[in-house]
Amino acid sequence: MDAELAEAAIREAFGRESEASLALAAGRKRLPVLEKRDPGRAPVRLSDYLLRRGYPGGVVAQVVRTLCKLGDAGPE
Repeated sequence: MDAELAEAAIREAFGRESEASLALAAGRKRLPVLEKRDPGRAPVRLSDYLLRRGYPGGVVAQVVRTLCKLGDAGPE
């Protein structure tokens, strides 16, 4: 399979949504379940969930920071 055909297939499968927006949507859907089960471990479990689904580490880290509000409060 040549690269052009592969790229066309990926564009068709994912449409116009970026990988980050797809990961964010998946995280928003999954996070409430994880928070009910174990609120303290929800960020780690969300990260694992998204990584298992094939999202890149950088995208996963950003989604977890965004949804779990991590890194907002720094040392004072």
